[in-house]
Amino acid sequence: MNRKMLPLSNLVFGLSMVFGLGIGSVAAIIHGVNRSESMEGESASPLPNAELNPEEVVRRQLAGLQKAATSAEGFTDCYAFSSPENRLSFPKIEQFQAMLLQSYPDLVGHRQAVLGRAIIEGNLARVLVTGFDSVGKPMCYEFFLTKQRSKIYRDCWMTDSVLPVLPPDVMNQVPAPSASSRLLTPLFTMRKEK
Repeated sequence: MNRKMLPLSNLVFGLSMVFGLGIGSVAAIIHGVNRSESMEGESASPLPNAELNPEEVVRRQLAGLQKAATSAEGFTDCYAFSSPENRLSFPKIEQFQAMLLQSYPDLVGHRQAVLGRAIIEGNLARVLVTGFDSVGKPMCYEFFLTKQRSKIYRDCWMTDSVLPVLPPDVMNQVPAPSASSRLLTPLFTMRKEK
């Protein structure tokens, strides 16, 4: 099953604009949503293991990124699921943290994230993530993961890269939801604790 993400992202954006739905809600309808529970209050190990599927890996990284706004431990949690290939570019956690703060500031401390179902093709997986940053601006990313073959991480899904689905200038045109806007309730969301 080979699905192209650009047309899907255009459809998500178009539907969200036409019907006034949040991008995350539309993505939940079109892309399918993980039926897992929120990470709030969950005391899951921040270490990779072969029993975690790609959606769970991304969910744990997002939980770390949400926590990173108030604790450096969040960056460490996120880094734990970064693939060995990705770590070659960022061998020190401080370099990884600086890259996230510069390239993905909207993911750090984000308000809400909705995960699509993983699209798995052999040892490769993609997970669509939509949501709102800490100030309510929409964000949409695709996480790319590989199932590892090295001895230490054998059969663990780990993230190789994260790319924006829509360019920032397009995302900035989408209005943030207001208290009066009526969003569909997605099946899985991560909301920032207040």
